[in-house]
Amino acid sequence: MKDFPDIEENLKNVETKIAVLSGKGGVGKSTVAANLALALAAKGKKVGLLDADLHGPSIPKILGIESGKLTANGTKIEPVKLNGLKVSSVGFMLKEKDAPVIWKGPMKIGAIRDFLGSIAWGTLDYLIIDLPPGTGDEALSIAQLIPDPKGAVIVTTPQEIALLNVKRSLNFARMLNLPIIGVLENMSGFICPHCGKESPLFKTGGGEKIAKEFGVPFLGRIPLDGKIVEAEDAGEPYLTKHRTRDSARAFIEIVHRIEKITNSLRIKRLREEEDIMKGSLEERVEKALDKARPTLQRDGGGIKLIGIDEKAGVVRVSLQGACAGCSFAHTSTLKNIEGLVKRYAPEIKKVIAD
Repeated sequence: MKDFPDIEENLKNVETKIAVLSGKGGVGKSTVAANLALALAAKGKKVGLLDADLHGPSIPKILGIESGKLTANGTKIEPVKLNGLKVSSVGFMLKEKDAPVIWKGPMKIGAIRDFLGSIAWGTLDYLIIDLPPGTGDEALSIAQLIPDPKGAVIVTTPQEIALLNVKRSLNFARMLNLPIIGVLENMSGFICPHCGKESPLFKTGGGEKIAKEFGVPFLGRIPLDGKIVEAEDAGEPYLTKHRTRDSARAFIEIVHRIEKITNSLRIKRLREEEDIMKGSLEERVEKALDKARPTLQRDGGGIKLIGIDEKAGVVRVSLQGACAGCSFAHTSTLKNIEGLVKRYAPEIKKVIAD
């Protein structure tokens, strides 16, 4: 059986983990993730940025570090560093910049495990995770594998087609019990550099409308700015070079809101976990299994508690669905479940599937 990296151990010194999601491509999600990381780093925070968009890694280009390489350091892999920002991307592993990544689900899940469990993230205030658009394997794996995620930032543009897809992202996050930090509206209005007049090329206000509809925070609007395009094409971090522009100030204001919201979510989660830890061993194990069920049910599977051997520290479960028939998926799923169980029931040493 393949040994998986200990993700919880590797991320134990990462205070706040944030996933950046979008329902569709083309909304500037990676641009948002990169600039949120830069804005946090500019405030003196220790920040990591994980490019989990395995098929379309764009973070290296956005930050101007395409020539960077991940390097081995004993059992760990050193991330690429940029002004104190720690960055990891499959883009650093490609022999050619335009080489396609042709991986099936198990390989993608394995890569994400390695990014989370083998990269030497060290002590971080924030780990920003740029997910691919949609609700596929990568998003599922991140949501299930990350211990104590603080939540998700959902990126959209104002037009109707983007709003339709962002609803899927919001429902996806709720299905996986992933806290929603808020909705961010990108490309919200274009300010003419000549006359100063604002033109709503993609409309405005859609992101705020969706946030109100779902009862989640609206983080703010990022105006459409040609300087962002110029900076990314030139491989120059936008926020580092253009801090006085309206879009840069918007990123900084949104980061202030994210900090306040994540602090509030952290307090709420600690209280919830305190209540959970007051329960019996069986109640705590069932609570952990409840957190694993939405992902399994999405693929037509399920999990049932068979029994607990408290003296031996062993939980026995029964897996149903696709994960039970695929060796890699079975092992991966069981490892995820074991991590959840140990979190709420630290006296448990092993989870076994009958």
